[in-house]
Amino acid sequence: MPEGSPEERAERGLSRRQFMSLSALGVATVATRAWTASTDRTPAATTGAAVGADGRPYTVIRTAEYFGMSGGDNEMTISFPAGWQLEIRRMDGHSAPALSDDEIRTALRNPIGTRRIADLADGKRSVVVTFDDLARPTPVGRVVPFVIEELHAGGIRDENIIFQGSFGTHSAMYQQDMVAKLGANIVEKYQCWNHDPFNQVTPVGTTSRGNEVRLNSRFVAADLKITISGVKPHGMAGYGGGAKAIIPGVAWIETTAFVHHVLNARAHPAVAYLNNECRLDMEEAARLGKLDVSLNIVMNGDRQVAGLFAGDVVQAHRAAVRVAHERYNTEPARDADVVVCNAYPQSVEAAKELHWAGQSLKDGGSAVLIQDTPAGQRKIHYLGWSEGPGLIRPRPERGLPVRQAAQVIVFNRFPCKWDENEFSEEVYFAKTWYQVIERLRRIHGDGTKVTIYPTAPLQHEPMPLRM
Repeated sequence: MPEGSPEERAERGLSRRQFMSLSALGVATVATRAWTASTDRTPAATTGAAVGADGRPYTVIRTAEYFGMSGGDNEMTISFPAGWQLEIRRMDGHSAPALSDDEIRTALRNPIGTRRIADLADGKRSVVVTFDDLARPTPVGRVVPFVIEELHAGGIRDENIIFQGSFGTHSAMYQQDMVAKLGANIVEKYQCWNHDPFNQVTPVGTTSRGNEVRLNSRFVAADLKITISGVKPHGMAGYGGGAKAIIPGVAWIETTAFVHHVLNARAHPAVAYLNNECRLDMEEAARLGKLDVSLNIVMNGDRQVAGLFAGDVVQAHRAAVRVAHERYNTEPARDADVVVCNAYPQSVEAAKELHWAGQSLKDGGSAVLIQDTPAGQRKIHYLGWSEGPGLIRPRPERGLPVRQAAQVIVFNRFPCKWDENEFSEEVYFAKTWYQVIERLRRIHGDGTKVTIYPTAPLQHEPMPLRM
């Protein structure tokens, strides 16, 4: 079928002109339809999927976090040939209910290990509230209005509230990034600043492990310091959130490098392992920086706030981790013919999510990685560049990233040549779902078993929690 056929244009769901025409928020509006779209659908015998009138099984996944309708996320229907069997491996907390306004207020008014924000704000003048960038899925904007309520209750005036990016050694944020993260009304009304890991940092002490801690000067100077971050699996810090909003969040690049290069090399950390030297050094640095309140968000499969834990940087984070550990738990599939790893809701770092295919794919099967986001893959990471060749990113000469796979397919409706450097030329890049299916049909026929991990970055296999 030719590249520009009606079927493929319908599947892509938007034209080049539509993609290039950004909304007033600076993000692309994406309205996707399946290439096998059908309005006559019936439940399927397969797990977590359905079958259309044409007999083709399908499921709906989420993609393009922050770049969907109205600055939210996008939904995409992916269909497979008739006779194929679909199994959706969702995390245990995929459908956990989103917190209501009253539940968010209750969480903030009942902090763990500290006084509530309104009480801490009493008598203070300046406040800094940190937030992570679009490289992290945290729905910060959902919580921010209630933090402001608390600050107002404590007598803080709007002009004395600053929002500070806490994205470590990532690239600086543009206005549209801050709007997508915080909301247009917040960006319009409050000062929102980028973090600079090279300049304007203030020494606050040295940790017991020898890490010289320098933090963002605006953060250090504030009378009241609040961080908002998401709790998700992380191979070095055990889980995201908590003191990770300090290192690397608002830290000097050399402070961050010490944790990544020195401690990480000897600590042997892992997901769900919090009592490792990296996490403990971050927490010690947060104490040196006099962090007052840490807000930790647990997400469901729709990237909603399904848990909020406020308070002490260690105690509140540990409480959040206990819930996240249960919610993100996912039993891996075995011996699937095809494994689809959806990199939502952290699509800018998609490649590592192929580890699910490594666990679930049979020998000679096909692995599909969905990295569907107009943001593309990370283009700048200053600390990462210091470890390698910087702007020159060598492409692997050969080999597939999933050992037992016969083919690996990367699906992305927003192709970028630079993003292909993560893989050898043996990996096939598809920009329509039709191309993915045609590639799969080359080696798979009737009865093919497909396993889909719909929120791979949040999901982790069953493992002990060490903290």
